[in-house]
Amino acid sequence: MAKRTISLTRLTPVQLQQRLIYTQSELAKYKQQVERYQNDYYYGLIDELQQKNEQLIQQNEELNKQVTLLKEERSLREKLQQENDKLMTERQKLEQQLTDHDSLQPLQEKKQQLETEIAEVSQQLADLKKERARLTSEEENTVEESDIPVETNADSSPALSVNQEESSWFVRNLSEKKKKR
Repeated sequence: MAKRTISLTRLTPVQLQQRLIYTQSELAKYKQQVERYQNDYYYGLIDELQQKNEQLIQQNEELNKQVTLLKEERSLREKLQQENDKLMTERQKLEQQLTDHDSLQPLQEKKQQLETEIAEVSQQLADLKKERARLTSEEENTVEESDIPVETNADSSPALSVNQEESSWFVRNLSEKKKKR
């Protein structure tokens, strides 16, 4: 069927009013159809699915944030583990040094013992020097009284047989102590 086009200029006011009523009824009919579709099960299902989709999008964003945080935490843990490993290595080195230090303790005791011996020998040397000075002065007194010629060394100091015996005793004593070590 071919539609006829009616010109609005030729329509009477009654015809225009009828057309207006017809258009209003058609509009009401389509509004009811839209309302029925909205109340329809499938339309409600579409709304539900849209809401679920929005929730899932939000949930996905939250999970992505959590994944990012977990990755950062993991990298931080790895860094901390590396630092912990470094500290453990340092600790082992320090413990090794401490045990080495403990193994040095007998050597330190030996050092103290040797220092004590050195102090004793130094004291003996000082005593011998005093004795030598006393003997030298006694000999000089004796030589002056007796007018006996005194033998001299190459360095022009009086040579005493007693001093040589005492110094050889001192050398013997030192060499014996060296042998004991």
